[in-house]
Amino acid sequence: MTDFSSADDVVVHGSDAVDVPVLVRGAPDRRPTPHWKTASTPWPNTGTVPPHGWYLVTTTWREIL
Repeated sequence: MTDFSSADDVVVHGSDAVDVPVLVRGAPDRRPTPHWKTASTPWPNTGTVPPHGWYLVTTTWREIL
């Protein structure tokens, strides 16, 4: 078993960041075919949900786990 007791002491660097593709769509639209590899627009910092489309949300592995 892996010991994660000191995990809080690990520093996360900018190089640990990853971009996660996110699809914004309106219901009850049919689920589109997966085009997540084409996501290139960064998620806007407007505080509102952006228009329909694929966006890249930058996060870290620590936030995901």
